[in-house]
Amino acid sequence: AWGLEARTPFLDYRLVELSARIPGKFKLPDGGKQVLKEAARLVIPSEVIDRKKGYFPVPGLKHLQGDTLNWVREL
Repeated sequence: AWGLEARTPFLDYRLVELSARIPGKFKLPDGGKQVLKEAARLVIPSEVIDRKKGYFPVPGLKHLQGDTLNWVREL
């Protein structure tokens, strides 16, 4: 699934302006965030940048039970 989330550090107007100047062909090569990852390599270890995407539990699911929970899991 594709989605857009507002992440506060990425909403800084200077970063938005910089990203608008980057040619589109560099923004999503190989289906990832290559420009961001390469810039981050200057300060973040490769083990962190290259790890698989993690799972973040959805707190609301703990309140669902039975058929409703099964239905949500199938979505």
